[in-house]
Amino acid sequence: MVELYIVQGILDWLASLLDAVFSFFHWIGDWCGVLVDTLAVIVALYVFIIYAYIPVVRPLRKILARQGLSFREASLIAWKCRSNTSLYMRFYLEMAIIQNRGEAWASSDWKNLRKAFSKKLRKYRELESQGKDAEFLVSKDNCSHILSENFKDLVKAYFDLFDPDSAENRKSFFHRRFLRRISDATPDRFRSVLEVKNGYMAPISRIVGLNDRYEQNWQAIMENYRRTLSKLPERPERDPGKEYRWAQALGFTYTWLMWGPSLQTWIPSEKSEAGTYSLGIYGCGDEANSLYVLFKEPIRQVLRKQGDFCLPCTVKGRICNPVWYMDHCKGDFDARALPFAERVAGAYRYQTSFDYLLELEELQPEKPVENGASDAHYFTGYVWAMFLHSDNGHPEFSLADTVVFFEHANLAYKEKSEMEYIHACLTEKMARYLSHARPGKYHFCCAMNQDTEDYIRQHLEEKGLSNIEWGGVPGLDAARLLENIDSHFSIRRWEEIDKTSYADVVRLCAELQDEKRFTELFHLLAKEDVRVVGARNDHGELEAAGIHAGKTGGENDFDMFICKPSSEIREEDVARHFGL
Repeated sequence: MVELYIVQGILDWLASLLDAVFSFFHWIGDWCGVLVDTLAVIVALYVFIIYAYIPVVRPLRKILARQGLSFREASLIAWKCRSNTSLYMRFYLEMAIIQNRGEAWASSDWKNLRKAFSKKLRKYRELESQGKDAEFLVSKDNCSHILSENFKDLVKAYFDLFDPDSAENRKSFFHRRFLRRISDATPDRFRSVLEVKNGYMAPISRIVGLNDRYEQNWQAIMENYRRTLSKLPERPERDPGKEYRWAQALGFTYTWLMWGPSLQTWIPSEKSEAGTYSLGIYGCGDEANSLYVLFKEPIRQVLRKQGDFCLPCTVKGRICNPVWYMDHCKGDFDARALPFAERVAGAYRYQTSFDYLLELEELQPEKPVENGASDAHYFTGYVWAMFLHSDNGHPEFSLADTVVFFEHANLAYKEKSEMEYIHACLTEKMARYLSHARPGKYHFCCAMNQDTEDYIRQHLEEKGLSNIEWGGVPGLDAARLLENIDSHFSIRRWEEIDKTSYADVVRLCAELQDEKRFTELFHLLAKEDVRVVGARNDHGELEAAGIHAGKTGGENDFDMFICKPSSEIREEDVARHFGL
């Protein structure tokens, strides 16, 4: 009995031990299950973040959250883009920017956009699978909706998003790594093709108007006018009539610049290299309501064949980043286009304006109307010509000494006689003014286009006015004209220049082509107690700078003062702004 009792005790102890062991393993299993579930959640989150949130959801929300794009909607788009995340996400984002235009949308609007995107993406993938040339096409009836400031802000945010070196992306490690890992992240242009069905193409580019330069600050505009008028040259006789003529000429120039005229940047009769970019505008209604377009030889051939200066047409192209084009393709622009393209990129770079470029891939002229339907066309702009007054017969260009004659006209006239009438009115206006102008010579500078120049030259010569010179102004071209206008109407930002911006000072000094001053500049900048101050123009370019290395008082507060040759800034202006 005792033995059985002992055996029973041993068996009970073994049973309890096994229960404890099984309980332990059960406990371990429970925790393993929790751990596996946790790991599954972590892996799922990781996969979502790496393959959906960072490449798709974050970029979409970054740009479109203020317009009402929800996290849920962005996640649904991420799922649709899963087979080619980087490319398809850009398709959707570009389509959303073009269709939304920076407006606040309801959830139903975003749902409708998702359906339209799915349909276009399906068509794109079908063509791609068949080995055909596929393009993701987004169409607009006209360009008026894609010229708003809200739209331009979205375009700039888009290009900044795909630039690994942008200020915003430097703060985001994961997004920056994603951009550098894919080849489709270059911030050069849209991947989708924009089609604008109704508009007018003209080979001209806009000169920035005073309203845009001063953001419609009329007080600042009039202050500039009064300041220029106060520089009226002193004459012994002080003839009030002559002073009035000078002020009247200046008034013509300011009025001409108020809303921004245009200058021809491509002439059909001139030969262009096949690979070079020409610059023009495409718009509706008026030249001020237009966007900049880049085009190469295939488009130039179409324009030559049509022969119209202002051509009604449908265009296809890709929205481009002007800064990227200036940094990588500057040498591909023809001479007439480059000064204007540089200003578009400069304003974009320094955030004074966000105009973009549209590189044209196709241009389809409007088909002739049939059955007696109306073919009236309307696209207005300034038709103008500029002359420079000179007392001594040796002209030196200054905007303050110019007089500009202009007519606001319909540039889209189909009948040649209509434009001839405009040119005749313009010529008559010039003849009346110049026949009673102040003494001296009036040197022809330039005109809106070649046709205007040819017409006024022929008909003014017939009138026999002896005070007109047609030999031109030495050294005057589009670049110098724009530089002079920029300098005359410069909106300067005065600032202390730190070491990170010394390259701008060196670049400014290099324009003077003075080796001695260049060497002296490096010597001064190397000093520890140096202070550099200066003024930037409305394009963010350094216009003048003073280098101060410890001297105080006296007439020469700066050890060195440098400025652009065309600038009106003087050393005392810079010193006054910084209390030197």
